[in-house]
Formats: sequence, C-alpha cells, structure tokens
Amino acid sequence: MLDFELHTGSSTTLQVWRMEENLEQITAQTNLDAIAGFGQLSLKRQKEKAFVNYLLQQQLPNARIGYEEGGRPYLPDYPNTSISISHTGNFACLLLSRHYKKVGVDIEKNNTAKVLRVRHKFMTEEEVALHPTADEGTDALIAWTTKEALFKLADPPHYDFIAGFRITECQMDGNEGRSRVLDLFSNEAYEVRHVLTPDYALSVCLL
Repeated sequence: MLDFELHTGSSTTLQVWRMEENLEQITAQTNLDAIAGFGQLSLKRQKEKAFVNYLLQQQLPNARIGYEEGGRPYLPDYPNTSISISHTGNFACLLLSRHYKKVGVDIEKNNTAKVLRVRHKFMTEEEVALHPTADEGTDALIAWTTKEALFKLADPPHYDFIAGFRITECQMDGNEGRSRVLDLFSNEAYEVRHVLTPDYALSVCLL
C-alpha cells in the first residue's frame, strides 16, 4: 500500500510503500528477471527487492537496477534517471529523478531508543545542540537519516559520519523540516528535507 508520495515537478518522484502484501502477491505483479540472483536471497531481502522493483516497474517498465563498485544503485537502461533506495521494517522507499543528477534518500523506523544509544557515533555535541525539538530521540533519528541520505549521494561516499558531514542548521515545522549540512571533504553545502511520521523518519537530498 502506498504510504507516502512526493513529486518535485514532473521529473522527480519519491514513494514510500507499506509492505502489507505477502511476497507471492507482489512477485506476481513484477518482473523478477530484473532482480539479479533473486532466488539466492534471504526472504527479507527478497521482499525488499521485490517491492522496490514493483515500484520501479510502475514508472519505468522493464527497468533493472545495477550497482556500482561502491554499492550505489543506477539504472543501466535509463542513464539519465537517478535512483536512490531505502528500506526499514515494513517500508520500502524509492526515489527517481530525471532532473537531479545525484539523489539520496533514507528511511528509518521510529525507534528513538536504539538511535540514542549510538548517537555519539554520528553526531557531535554541537549538532545535538542545534536540533530544535525537546525529544532527543527524534532529533537523533532525523540527524541519522540526514547523514545516511548524504552518504548515498556523496561522491566518493563518506563512511565516517562525524568526519564527513556537519549539520549546521535544522528547522522543523510540525512533522516536516529542513537541514543544512556541510560536506567536510568537498566543502559543499547541502539542503536536506525531512518528513516525520509515527512510523518512520525520512530524509531526502536532491543535487
């Protein structure tokens, strides 16, 4: 079931799918030949890839996903379309754009206790102080998805979230917001958009 959809003009689409259907239902509606080694995957990975492929086929029939050496996805048959993928729990997320050359998306379950336990690994004290809400777990979740989305977009990827990215501003208005983030390697500034629901946090960057 489609849980969330965002369009930026006519060339960029973000979809979040709540994976309520069983695997057999969704595989019957998509092209499994486009998923390399599908039968060798775990059931969890089969479900994630089948649902993402289903979303992809709705927009780009017969498209297949390839992976660069570093793991970044791309569309071999649609070289002018950028792609980013994310999964969490019972949700699959697909971002496609014919306008932006680089895109990054991350979705994470709203498990604030878990993310607080590892906050020191991806946030500085200054970044913690920047966030605007009274809920430290929610702030950490937003920061985590922010840096994950940028990790998927940055070239080359930055594996150290403390040394690679610095959040310089974060503003939330209800369940939506934006952050400014500095890439400490390239000195490039990014704007990241956030959506927060009772089930997950979602961060998107388009460049």
